[in-house]
Amino acid sequence: MSKDQHPDSVAGRIVTGTAIGLGAVAALAAVSAGAITAVFARTVLIPPRRRTEEVHILSHDESTITLSPTLDSMTPGRYSFWFHQTDGHARIGEIVSYTATSVTRELLAVDFGDLDSAKHGRFSGWFYLSPAELGFPFEDVEIATDLGPAPAWLIPAAQKGTRWVIQVHGRAVRRPEGLRAVPVFREAGYNSLLISYRNDGDAPESADNRYALGDTEWNDVAAAIRFAHARGAEQ
Repeated sequence: MSKDQHPDSVAGRIVTGTAIGLGAVAALAAVSAGAITAVFARTVLIPPRRRTEEVHILSHDESTITLSPTLDSMTPGRYSFWFHQTDGHARIGEIVSYTATSVTRELLAVDFGDLDSAKHGRFSGWFYLSPAELGFPFEDVEIATDLGPAPAWLIPAAQKGTRWVIQVHGRAVRRPEGLRAVPVFREAGYNSLLISYRNDGDAPESADNRYALGDTEWNDVAAAIRFAHARGAEQ
């Protein structure tokens, strides 16, 4: 510090410089947070056109398929396995064996697509693709919504009754997701109505083709309730 510099002036410049630096960091953090929020919002609100296929297909034969170990591929149960995006579909059964680098599972069926040429795929919570596979009577119906007719499946209870369950599938999937639960509801005396809703790929699209996280989709559920009531639902 030179003789002409007062300690207070030096301290002032240090404080000012520190404040400017902190302000720049805060601004950068705000911009980064905004960018992350925008990406997250797009991911949540925009219906996906392509899916990430993160499971590597290592080999397969007529009855088994060997995959890379992931959380999905190591989970017990029966699942759909999509490959070549939506051009191929197989059904995967229980785990047969596994090592540190692979997991071998039952290959129950290849419904369509060329599994021989597939290198990657993805698991889905679906197992059935159509209510016809359940072996129960069912009806293809349409729900009158404010955007137009939305397709649905109606599967009657084992015994005629007035109790209904309206199944609303999750985000970024479609009606087949709920087919697993139909046998349980049917035996319990419930008619099952599996509906589609706006922007899910089956029902009519909204003007912005965006998910509203329930803020507009409720209209389609309300329309399904009216449909069920008109068909005799009491509870």
